[in-house]
Amino acid sequence: MAQPLAPLAHISLTTSMIKNKGFTLIELVVYTAIVAVIFALVLTGMIGLYRSSRVARLSRTVNISAVTALERISREVRDAGTVMTASSTLNTNPGVLTIETDNASTTGGAYTFSVSSGRVQIADNTSTQFLTSSDVNVSELTFWLATSTNGEAVRVKIIAAPVASSTLPARTFYSTTVLRESYE
Repeated sequence: MAQPLAPLAHISLTTSMIKNKGFTLIELVVYTAIVAVIFALVLTGMIGLYRSSRVARLSRTVNISAVTALERISREVRDAGTVMTASSTLNTNPGVLTIETDNASTTGGAYTFSVSSGRVQIADNTSTQFLTSSDVNVSELTFWLATSTNGEAVRVKIIAAPVASSTLPARTFYSTTVLRESYE
């Protein structure tokens, strides 16, 4: 059976523990190193997350801008009566497409699609407006006209990249639209 400690020995042990409160220099160095490693891992993860979200945001901006421009071009071409080949620049970059429409949802008349200062624009008799964002640079806008005995179609190619990043590659977008009034 173990002998219990004498009351005085217990008191002196407690008193010596109270006198030695605190950390040693080695303990502080080890704790600091552990905290620094954890901080570095968290910071590395946060930087990677920030970069990924930036790439995703820039890519989304390019996608939305190019798709919006293609949708507007397709809608106007679909409702057009004819492609005015004399005032259009087809099969080359930068392309220009001029269409004639009598669409009731618009004022009708001639619409011209082109690229200016790296942005796709639409112009009518009274105004010009950009179809792509200022955050996106359009490096190519090409139009092709396909004709057959049954009708006409316009194929559009847009190559776009974000202005704010030189590391993201340019993306290519295509659309082909048949002129409804050409086959009626």
